[in-house]
Amino acid sequence: DSVFYFSQKFVIDDVIKNGAPTRRLEEIWNARIPKTGDDAQVLNYGTTPQPGGVTAEDGTGVPPWRLTVNFLDNHDLPRFMYEWEDPAALHVALALLLTMDGIPCVYYGTEQDFEGGNDPANREDLWDSGYSTEGATFKWIQQLNYLRRDHEPLRRGDMKVVWSSTNTGTAQDAGILAYERTIPAVGGTPAQTVLVVLNLSATNTAQTSADQSGGGDMVTSFAQGTKLVNLLAEPDPTDDVTVGEGGTVRLTLGPRTAKVFKVR
Repeated sequence: DSVFYFSQKFVIDDVIKNGAPTRRLEEIWNARIPKTGDDAQVLNYGTTPQPGGVTAEDGTGVPPWRLTVNFLDNHDLPRFMYEWEDPAALHVALALLLTMDGIPCVYYGTEQDFEGGNDPANREDLWDSGYSTEGATFKWIQQLNYLRRDHEPLRRGDMKVVWSSTNTGTAQDAGILAYERTIPAVGGTPAQTVLVVLNLSATNTAQTSADQSGGGDMVTSFAQGTKLVNLLAEPDPTDDVTVGEGGTVRLTLGPRTAKVFKVR
């Protein structure tokens, strides 16, 4: 059982479209646990086996706040690009959607850059689109889906925010949001961690660093000297990154940029 995460959708809009601080996303994520509890979800069937052999021990095994259905738009709302026709904004929003925890929901036609307004204008006929598989948005979603398929932390990993900012405008870190997704070590299998770094700003080239009082470089869980490689070939290819002292990583990202790193 789950719900559509409507409140998050409007925070995503505010951050990506209106330039609100990325800290707003971290705050709404932190607010989930007190509202839903941290107990793992189970099916309340008692001890009587149900059709298919389901018993009380079955269920998702994770708490409800990790099962929210995340979305950018749907059949009841104007499409993401309505009144904001910016494919770069859509692409970085899709990178967020398909790498954060929860269940991603991509509304049909997004891959065709549909931009309809209020219902029924947001329910365009897909069969009249020609359904190109060569468009930039189609290929971007395809690449993100391949990443999710090939890297379990992006599907099931615990999520820890390692950078968000209260700054906006042209501040050094304005627009930066970064988080790790981790599958813990089990038995002899080592932990797997993927680092997602996004610049959600429309105009600001930003760093994972803040030099003002109390600032410094982003601190990750990786050991000093670890080599990280970016898995996303677009929109901004990058060379390998070497983790600094204390797990610090300083990156510079152009506007509307997404990077996903793993250990080389």
